[in-house]
This record gives sequence, C-alpha cells and structure tokens, in this order.
Amino acid sequence: MDKFLKQFRANFLANLPFKLAALVIAFLVWFIVMNVQDPVTANTITIPLQMRNLEMLTTIPDPVFLENASALNNMTVSIHVNANSRDVAVLNENLVAYADVQTVLHLVGHSDRVPLAVNLEGLTGDSVRLGPQTPSTVTLELDRIETRYFEPEWDEMPHADYGFITLWDEATIEPYEISVTGPSRVLSQIDRLIVEVAAEMYERREHLFMFNRLPVPVNAEGYPVPINRQHVSFGNRVNIYVPVYQLGMVRVLPPDFEGLPYGFGVSSINLSRDSFSVAGLPEHIAALQPISLETLQLNAATDSITQNFNINNYLPQGVFLTDRLDSTTTATVNIEPIVERDFVITREMVNVTGVGSNFQILTDEIVVTISGLEGVMAGITSLGASANLSGLEYGQHEINLSISLPSGAQIVSGTPVLSVQIGVDEPDPQEDPPENGEDPPLENGEENGENEPEEEEIP
Repeated sequence: MDKFLKQFRANFLANLPFKLAALVIAFLVWFIVMNVQDPVTANTITIPLQMRNLEMLTTIPDPVFLENASALNNMTVSIHVNANSRDVAVLNENLVAYADVQTVLHLVGHSDRVPLAVNLEGLTGDSVRLGPQTPSTVTLELDRIETRYFEPEWDEMPHADYGFITLWDEATIEPYEISVTGPSRVLSQIDRLIVEVAAEMYERREHLFMFNRLPVPVNAEGYPVPINRQHVSFGNRVNIYVPVYQLGMVRVLPPDFEGLPYGFGVSSINLSRDSFSVAGLPEHIAALQPISLETLQLNAATDSITQNFNINNYLPQGVFLTDRLDSTTTATVNIEPIVERDFVITREMVNVTGVGSNFQILTDEIVVTISGLEGVMAGITSLGASANLSGLEYGQHEINLSISLPSGAQIVSGTPVLSVQIGVDEPDPQEDPPENGEDPPLENGEENGENEPEEEEIP
C-alpha cells in the first residue's frame, strides 16, 4: 500500500508546472468559449408579486381590512440581473417575489399604512449578478373592521288590491335590528338601511303581506352607498309583515232621546256624519250592522242641544275606522215650543167632490184649534179642507172634513164636521115622482073624455 501511494505521488508531482499550466489554459479556453457563445448580459425579469398570509389580518384580535388588496394581488416586480441566457431561463421558471404579512403583524393596529419588504427566492445560476428590483417594498393600506347596528326602514308603501287597505303604521319588521360588519371608512358612509319592498311581493298570508328583502345601505342624502358584499356582511335578510284588511262602510242611526219637558217638542235630529269608512277581516265586514247610538238625555232642555259620539266605542271587535283622526259624529237635537192657533174654515174654503151642483153647505164656518211646533205653525197661513159627498142620498148629512196638516201639527179642539143638503130642488114629497119617465096617471073620466067640456051644437 505504501508503495502504491509513493508511486501515485511521484506521478502527480512529475511535471507539475506543466500540468498547472495546462489546467489554466483549459479554463481560459472554456471561459472564452462560454462568453463568445452565451455571454453574460443585463436582463430585466418581471414576475408577479405573491402576498402571503393575508388571512392573518382578519384573524388577529383586532382585525383589519386591506383596502389595496386587489392592487397588491395584481402587482408585478421587476428584477434587474446580469446573467447569460441559460441562467435567465432558469430564473424565469424558479424566481419568486413575495411579501409576507406575518412579518409585520406587530405593526398592524398602530398605523393604517404599514410598509412590507419584497423578498426573492429561487435566485440561482453561476452567471447571475443581482441588480436593483422594483418595488423593493409595498405598503399595506389598512382599515379597522368594526360592527355597527341599524334599525331597517322601508322605502315605499305599496297599496293592496281595490277594496282593501294596507296599514303601514302597524307593519312589523324582523329582525328589529341588523348588524353590519365591514371597514370603518365604508360603514361611516352608511346613514341607515332601507328595505326595498315596492318592487316585489313574496307571499300573502291571510291578511298579511310579507316581504323578504336584503337591506340597501344609503347615506344621509338617501343615495345608495356602493359596497362590496364580499367585504361588508349583513346579519340576515329582513322580513316585513304588513296587515291588509277589507274596506267597508258603516251607517250611524240618529239616537233616541228622553227627558223632553212639557210643552216642547223635537223638530229634528241631525248627525254631522251618518256613515264612516271602516276596515277589518272580510268576515267582520260582512257582519256589520248599522250603529245605534245611546239614548240622548235632554234633561228638560228647552233649546237645541248637541252631543258628540265617538264611533270607536260602537264598532264591533275586529273592525276599526280607516281615518282614526276623524272618529266623531255630532248629534244635534232641535227643540221648539209647542204652540196653538185657531183657524176658521168657511164654506167657501171647502173643496167638495163626488157630487154635482145639486147640494148646499149649511154650515157657515168651522173653528178648529191646531197645535204644533213653533216653526211648523209659523208656516201655516190657512187650512185646506175637502169633503167627499159621493154616494150620499137626498137629504141633510153631517160630513167629516178632511183637513190637510203639515207634519208635526194636529187638531186639538173643534169638530171639523160639515152640514150639507143633498138635492136642493127636491119635488113635493106628497106626489110620487113618475117612474121611468112616464107621465102621471089621468084622473077618473079623463081617460074616457068624460070630464072634457061638451061641444056646443051650432044651429
């Protein structure tokens, strides 16, 4: 073994200067050949920027929103290198530019602009000489994520079908409050949440409209706030329940009264409103009856009195007024004194019917006393009377006069009886009137001419 080593050393050291010179010459030849066939040149390599661990921004105790995430994900990095074409090809395949968010998490929360270094990996190649890169750092534009709560509202109030009414003042909304989570600068633009219900009706349940909608954020001027729903989340959709009832009309009857003093009467009872628009379920509207108001207590009043009635107190359960600000009707009772007046009816004032001219009114005049309300009596200037004499036989008769009186007036004294004579030109009752238009019978002897005077003989 020692002999072998000695022999190898002797051979290696033999002509050593010539061997070293040959090695240098070989390297120089290789170097010259390589620079002539594939020389090292300045190159610019452009590769996409990789953003690593972005999800950590939303999982830290105080999560933040990366406002320029889209710009960073689309960013490229330009790297200047000196290398031959073979190394450049390798770099294009393997070189990676990245920015790792994890390295600056300790700075998040202290500033809304955090610088982040751009690093390279996969930088290989004997001929590669790294030059400047653009950019060498990027900036994280951050905004804190917060949650705000809003009470949703509806924008328009669609109406129900004809004959029905929607009560938006009794509408309910679920949930009552909605949480909105997103970047604080976006949420600061939201003034309220509007539920658009006018465009679509999802379901009708008995007497309810139900709208299931996603709320729309609007600013203080009422314009929609543009948001990316991938970055802003709403708690849930909104259900709005709107009561719908059938319309109807209910009549109001004038009230009865009691307590009227002696010597006075009621000329009229007037209602300021005798019908009201109501709403309710169809079965309740179909069963509606006219409203009877409670009895009005006059309490011996001698002048007109009024009393208000709240119709809400008389409506059946399940029925309500459509105009809740106008629920009153006023009953006015007009009270007048009762007065009496005497009227004279002469024979010339009587209108006789049912007979020709063969009659005579034997009564010169009739005095009657009429009683009635003061206003009614003031309108009576004279009385109209009539007598029907049809069917009466010859002779004298007592006939009840028919006197026309206005409503509220009546005869309280005096007898409206008229004496009339039928057949003023009546024949002698001792002579039998001829029958069938025949002449009366002749005296004895008249038929044979015995009572005729004798004719004188002329000598």
